[in-house]
Amino acid sequence: MKTVKKLMLASVAALSIATTAHAAVVSLVTQVVGKYDPATGALTQSNPDISTNPGAAAYYKVNVLFNFASGGAGQDGFGNLAFNVTNLNGVSRAPTSNLGAVRPGWVASNPNWFEDPTDQSAGGHAIYSFNSDSGSGAAATDLQAITVSIDPNSPAIRPTPNSFASDPRPDFGKSTSQLMGSFWVLWNGTSQASVTTDLLQHSYYTANNAAGGGINVVDPTGTDNDTTVTFGAVGSVPEPTSLAFLAVGGLMAARRRRA
Repeated sequence: MKTVKKLMLASVAALSIATTAHAAVVSLVTQVVGKYDPATGALTQSNPDISTNPGAAAYYKVNVLFNFASGGAGQDGFGNLAFNVTNLNGVSRAPTSNLGAVRPGWVASNPNWFEDPTDQSAGGHAIYSFNSDSGSGAAATDLQAITVSIDPNSPAIRPTPNSFASDPRPDFGKSTSQLMGSFWVLWNGTSQASVTTDLLQHSYYTANNAAGGGINVVDPTGTDNDTTVTFGAVGSVPEPTSLAFLAVGGLMAARRRRA
């Protein structure tokens, strides 16, 4: 666990934001949900077992979700968050262009929700107001500063202030992990590897404010929990320090034999 970093992204700052002394807890969750042919990008296996080494290279799809736990009064639910994909050890990024079903950057999951779940003829509203890898050009696929937000004041989404009705968004991440999107990595399948999703900051939604409408509140004292995906059998490749000790041990054994 770690306290939230003081990073303000432009896409988050553009929303209605205040600061507070409350402290919520947001945790990232990752799931490896697909294995893809490295030459064609075709799906070869759903929900693959990554605890053992398959012996051959493949692309892997990683879903990123979050859990939200309120730490104080007025923290009604998820507001927004930002994270990086970092510490790629033994895995590499997807290709720079589409390869079959494999994509080079962040792929958002942003389905609609409906005010009347039994009648979808009137259309729906996207669950996130923003869900993207912030940046342009190469930065749009660098898996850095990925920002996911809800807009609590959109009249198209909440025409009556503080009227949740069938709106599911204030409960995102509370009882079950909430999906945000996916990215792909290439693993050689022969040695242990890992990749980390680093949560930079979060905000929570509150309906308790003088304006009578929703607001997203940056949580400077909240707790952000990262998560790491580990590919391959533990101990399949010695750590650098272990290799050094093995080398020293080998020299010592050789000296003893000579003696």
